[in-house]
Amino acid sequence: MNRVTSQLVAPKTLTGALLQPRSQIFPQRVHSSHHGSLTTSRSFKYGSKDQSARPAALKLRAKRCKGLRRNLNVSAVSTEGKPDTASENSSAAAIPGDHMAGAEIGKLPPGVDSATFHNFQLASGQIIDHLVIAYSTYGDLNENGDNGVIVGHSLTSNSNVDEWWQPMMGDNSASETQYALDTSSDFIICCNYCGSPYGSSSPVISKDPSNENAVVHGGDFPVFTMQDQVRAQKLLLDLLGVKRLKMSIGGSMGGMLALEWSIMYPEFVDRLVIIAACGRHTDWAIGIGEAQRNAIIADRNFKGGTYLAGEEPDAGLAAARMMAMLSYRAPSSVDAKFGRATVGNDGDATQAPEATEDGNLGETQEQGSFAVETYLQYQGEKFIQRFDANCYIALTKTLDSHDVSIGRGDYEEVLASVKMPTLVVGIDSDMLYPLSLQEELVRFMPQSVLHTIYSPHGHDSFLIEIDQLNDCVARFRGDMPTSAAAEQARQMMSEASEAGECDVHMLEANLASALQRADHSENEVRRLYKQLQQLQNKLQAMKAERSTASEKQLPVANEKQDPVTSSNTAQQRNNAVQLPWGVFKSAVGEPVREMKPLPANPPPNMCDTLEKEDLSDYVFYGTVAEDKQSTKGGGGWF
Repeated sequence: MNRVTSQLVAPKTLTGALLQPRSQIFPQRVHSSHHGSLTTSRSFKYGSKDQSARPAALKLRAKRCKGLRRNLNVSAVSTEGKPDTASENSSAAAIPGDHMAGAEIGKLPPGVDSATFHNFQLASGQIIDHLVIAYSTYGDLNENGDNGVIVGHSLTSNSNVDEWWQPMMGDNSASETQYALDTSSDFIICCNYCGSPYGSSSPVISKDPSNENAVVHGGDFPVFTMQDQVRAQKLLLDLLGVKRLKMSIGGSMGGMLALEWSIMYPEFVDRLVIIAACGRHTDWAIGIGEAQRNAIIADRNFKGGTYLAGEEPDAGLAAARMMAMLSYRAPSSVDAKFGRATVGNDGDATQAPEATEDGNLGETQEQGSFAVETYLQYQGEKFIQRFDANCYIALTKTLDSHDVSIGRGDYEEVLASVKMPTLVVGIDSDMLYPLSLQEELVRFMPQSVLHTIYSPHGHDSFLIEIDQLNDCVARFRGDMPTSAAAEQARQMMSEASEAGECDVHMLEANLASALQRADHSENEVRRLYKQLQQLQNKLQAMKAERSTASEKQLPVANEKQDPVTSSNTAQQRNNAVQLPWGVFKSAVGEPVREMKPLPANPPPNMCDTLEKEDLSDYVFYGTVAEDKQSTKGGGGWF
C-alpha cells in the first residue's frame, strides 16, 4: 500500500499538560493555498516548558486506573488486538478487543499528516482561528484528481484505515482478492474528526499551533455538527487537489458522514456506501450518549471540563466506555462469550455460580466477579489510556447533531434527493442503529440497495465481519449484486412479468433480503447439525466406555433383580436420553406420541446411531402410518 505523503521532516513537539502552556512547532510547508497549509509532523509530542509534566501525568493516570478493576486476570476474560472475523460458530466467537489500544492522547498516530486552516466558521457562528485536520492517505492521486475515495471512521478511531479495515484495502492489480478500497486505482483519504484526540482540533489541542504559550481548548471546545465536519474535510480535499470522489464510505459515525457528503456535495460524489448508520440520530441513541456524558460529568474530577493533567475524570470516562461497549454488542454475543463465568480472587476464570436454596449466589460470587464485569472494567481501563473525557463529550454531541433534514426541509424529500448509486449495509443484531433504520434509508433513496450482514455481534460487526463487508462493497463498486442471493433476486425480478405498477425497486430489495436470510438459515442448520453429530459421537464414546467398564464387573451369583426396580431404572435412563429432531417415541402397546416431521432424506449416520440406542420404548422414524406400528423393541422404520 502506497501512502501519498509530503516530504518527511523531523517531528516537532505539539502539546503539553492540560491547561498548561504548550508548544506546537510545525515544520512549514510542503503545500500551501490561500486557505490552508499542509504540515508533515509524523507525531505530536508533548512539549510544555516543563518537559516532565506529561510523563508524570501519565504515571498518575496509570496509578489511578489500577483501582478501576478488581480480581482481574485479563488473559482469562478478554481478547486484544485488531478485530477478528467471526468463527464458524459465530455465536461463541471471541469478542474483539480494542483495535486502538496503542493510540496516545494528543499525538498524531504513525503515518498521519495534518493541515491547518484559518478562520473556520461553524454552523453555530463561532470562529475557529486555527483549524487543524489530521489525515491519512493511501494510493496515488491521478492527474485529473478524480479518483478520490473518502472514508469515515467510527466514533473513537483514528484516521489510519489500515488499523481497523485492513482486510478491505489492498492492491487489486497484484492480488486475486478484490478489495473494496483499491490502492492501485483509488486515492483514499480518511480525516480524523474535529473533537478527536488524534491530531485534529479538539479539547486536547492548542488553540494556536504557532504560539508555544497558547493553551488548549479544554472544556471550551465548541460543538462541531456533522455538516461542520464535512465542510472542514472539503477544505482538506481542495488543498490536496482532489477534484472528485469516486466513493464516500463509512461505518457508524463514518456512515453518517458519508451520507452528509452526498447531500452537501452531490456533484462531487459518484457513489455512496452507508454502513450501520442512519439518516438522523434517534432518541434511543441520543439517550445512550447522554447517559455516558452524565457518567463523565458526575465524576468529581471533571470540574466542568477544566480538569488538570493527572486529575482526569477517569472513573467517569471508563464507566461511559463500559456503557458504550454493551451498546456495540448484542445480548447473544455477550452471553455466548461469558456464560455467567466468574473470575476469582486469584484471577482464574471458573464456571458459572450456582444459586443456593435461599436464592443467593453463595461463596463463589462473594469471592470474585463475573467475567463480563472484569471484561468491561478492563475495556474501561484501556480506554482512559487513549482517550480524553472532553473529547468524548464533544464527539457524542456531534453524533446527536446528525439530521439530514436540518435546514433542508422534509426528511423523506431530502433522502429522495440523493440520486447517486448507494449501498446501504445493515446488521441484523445491531441494537444501537437497528436494521430498520437502514431499511428506512433504502425506502426513500431512489438509487439505493440494501445488504444485510447476519452476525450475532451487534453494531461492531462492521469491524468484525470485514470479509463479508469487503465482498459486498467490492461487488457494489463493480456494478454487481451485493451477494449471490441479491444476484438471484435480480434475475428473478427481470423475469417477472407481473411487476406492473408495483414498486419494483423495493420488491427486489425485499426479495434479495429474503433470499439472503434463507442462505443464512441454511448455513445455520448445517452448523447446528454438525454440532449434533459431534454430540452423538461423544455420547457413543461415553456409552462404549461404560460398556467396557461394566464388562469388567462380574455379576454376583444367584442375584435376582427386582423387575419393578429394573423397569424404573430403564425408564429413567430412557427419559434422560435427548432425542434428536425428527425422532418420536411410544411406549409398548400405546399410541404413537410426540410426533415430529423428519427431513425427506435423513442422514444415514444419524439413523445408524439411533438404531443402536438402548431404549426400552419403541422409536419411530419418519411418518408413521395409522395402521402400522412396530412390533420389535428398539425401533423400526416406516
